[in-house]
Amino acid sequence: MSKKFNRVVLLGTLVLLILIASITIVIDPYFHYHTPLEFLKYPLNMDTERYQNNGIIRNFSYDAMITGTSMTENFKTSEMDELFGVRSIKVPCSGSSYKEIDSMVSTALQTHPDIKMIVRCLDYSLLIQDKDYSYENEERYPAYMVDNNIFNDVSYVLNKSIICTADVNVLLNTISGGDSVNFDAYGNWSKTSGFGKQAVFSTFQRPSEAHEEQALTEEEKEMVLGNVEQNVIANIKAHPNTQFYLYVPQYSVCYWDQLIRNGQFDAMLEAESLQVNELLKYDNVHLFLFSNDFEITTNLDNYRDEVHYGEWVNSRVLQCMKNGEFEITKENYAAYQKEVRDFYSNYDYDEIYE
Repeated sequence: MSKKFNRVVLLGTLVLLILIASITIVIDPYFHYHTPLEFLKYPLNMDTERYQNNGIIRNFSYDAMITGTSMTENFKTSEMDELFGVRSIKVPCSGSSYKEIDSMVSTALQTHPDIKMIVRCLDYSLLIQDKDYSYENEERYPAYMVDNNIFNDVSYVLNKSIICTADVNVLLNTISGGDSVNFDAYGNWSKTSGFGKQAVFSTFQRPSEAHEEQALTEEEKEMVLGNVEQNVIANIKAHPNTQFYLYVPQYSVCYWDQLIRNGQFDAMLEAESLQVNELLKYDNVHLFLFSNDFEITTNLDNYRDEVHYGEWVNSRVLQCMKNGEFEITKENYAAYQKEVRDFYSNYDYDEIYE
């Protein structure tokens, strides 16, 4: 009797687990197995970017992509599609490294080899960094969402949080008639943030002391070159038919003040030079540097902190890419960097804090 009872319990448990797993497999809130079902409306949540980006990249139909850190969250794919005549996705990943971003680029190129263009942000804050540094190495990283191991999918299909939150959110969003897979809104925090001096100074504190300038060390030079070669250039070389629109964003004047007072101004410009000189070797690279977009960088009404700006600046970036404004070439780079060096090294930063 006890053996029969145990078999019944085990069988019943197995059936129950299969039924529970089937809910997530069918709804698939993070697109791990399939694209959105037509009769459901899927919200995109900026808090779960690392869970849903891989599924979007693998399973959606597109020929262009926007990717990068939180600096890319306010882009609108509708604007990119109209400007460039493409069908794009946006897969931002807040707090990501060059390596993590490049992992997404690699997946896109592997699953969509005919992709026309990739818009990718290259943050100053991530440049002088070990080439293998990545949140992917952290224990909390949801590796089961990005690998090809079906056996660890149990962490997805029997995940209490996903069942009770993600699956339910899809159903509630469907019932309420919400948007489904809106890439313009995905990750976009612009409409819910405050901008201007008060907002910037609520998180930014000017370094109290000024330090002497420090040159880039040989170790840091090797770090920059390794980071760029492995996590940017490798895919550029491997996919000559894909156009890479790479850009360094418009960090505010407060960022440059902090850089100078910390004695890191010269080192950052040298690191930038190393990256630029490598990237300009490739015909399928369109490189845009916006540090001399002084109309934007000196107006703190554009910023919520020392680096993050509103969606109107993201729109400006796309428009400039289309028009070739702020594009860097071998011929104009020296003049660009001199302009940036002269402007920020002579700027009256004290007036910002008055």
